[in-house]
Amino acid sequence: KQFFHINKDIFLRTLCLVTAYTFFTAASSRFGDTVLATNTLLMQLFTLFSYMSDGFAYAAESLAGKYIGAGNRPALREAIRKLFGWSLGIAVLYVAVYLTGWRSILSLFNPSGAILDTAGAYIGWVIAIPLVGCLPFLIDGILLGATQTKTLRNTMFIAIALYFGLYYSTVGLIGNNALWLAFVGFIAARGGLLMAATHNLDTEGSSPTDSTAKRPTAERREMRDEMPHLPVSFVPEGAASVRFDGSALNCAPCRPPYNATTANFHDILPDDIGGGRHR
Repeated sequence: KQFFHINKDIFLRTLCLVTAYTFFTAASSRFGDTVLATNTLLMQLFTLFSYMSDGFAYAAESLAGKYIGAGNRPALREAIRKLFGWSLGIAVLYVAVYLTGWRSILSLFNPSGAILDTAGAYIGWVIAIPLVGCLPFLIDGILLGATQTKTLRNTMFIAIALYFGLYYSTVGLIGNNALWLAFVGFIAARGGLLMAATHNLDTEGSSPTDSTAKRPTAERREMRDEMPHLPVSFVPEGAASVRFDGSALNCAPCRPPYNATTANFHDILPDDIGGGRHR
């Protein structure tokens, strides 16, 4: 059941993301062929950056799952700190490359002077995207690794609502800039909301208010309660008998036949096997 809930949240989050990208292309077509071609070309710069950022997001997803599962908070914090440093460094590098060489890069895709000139009017939005986008990309991976998919889903709902709100409230005033404002605002909103969500991130993989916070323990209790009461009718002479009294294991010399008729195994299965929680 938990897997279905996680997949549902990821599906809804991804659906919103695809909707945002698809709407961007559809809205671009309303401003004419030149703007449509220009926006499509500029989005290639965003795609180049997103590929690099996704690498750190995948690493964050793996490391977050590993350290949260192990309950290793110091290692989790250290991994996040280093990933943020690398992600920000790559973002700054992309900004520097786009500032100095955006025209040369775009000319590789389309050498049209008209499209390149039009791109110059909107290139500022693309240059800002690496700085705005490095945060949500990375935190998205962290929360996926922590299986906090409900947070990803809800923050995406808020961000895409802001996306459409910004576009439709400003398109009549600033035209195509409204589309870029909405898109960059969408990314920034995700970053801010996800950053706020990480304050509740702990090494159990759930926020304190999340209904799944105690799920590992609850699942073990359910398994414990479903265990059968196994009959014990005979213990060999000279062996040690084990008395299950519900609180501890007490061993004493055995005198067959063993007096107990059942061994209540669920009484000896602690809530936290081995003293730790495991995902």
